[in-house]
Amino acid sequence: KQWYQRRVRVKEDGLQFPIDPGAGASVCGMCATSASGTNAVRYGTMRENVLNMEVVLADGRVIHTAGKGSRAKKTSCGYNLTNLFVGSEGTLGVITQATVRLYGVPEATAAAISSFPTVASAVETVVQVLQCGIPVARMEFLNPDMISACNS
Repeated sequence: KQWYQRRVRVKEDGLQFPIDPGAGASVCGMCATSASGTNAVRYGTMRENVLNMEVVLADGRVIHTAGKGSRAKKTSCGYNLTNLFVGSEGTLGVITQATVRLYGVPEATAAAISSFPTVASAVETVVQVLQCGIPVARMEFLNPDMISACNS
């Protein structure tokens, strides 16, 4: 519920956080697991969308991975602690706060369904679409077995 309420609030401001977690996900949990979701094709995973985190280390010290209050994507000094902790599954410390990148809500969206005679032709089409720079937010691949499983 908490994640959903935040998503609605930023949308009211014309913004979105494109990582689409499962129900009940927390932002810090999404950082710890490097969550992705169906929009990763266009917007990346949590690794590309976390700017800073507050982390409690095993000895109780509290650190900010990009500096306290920092929103800078990267600095030229020191280790990139943000990317070190994203996806660490809580083994390096407990993430207690995160600063994430927000994006503007697209003015328009469209959906399409395509079928292909072979897996190879589907993959080739995806490669061509991405190489052409077409702004695709998500792509999904379903073979006959997956469609049967979804329909059961």
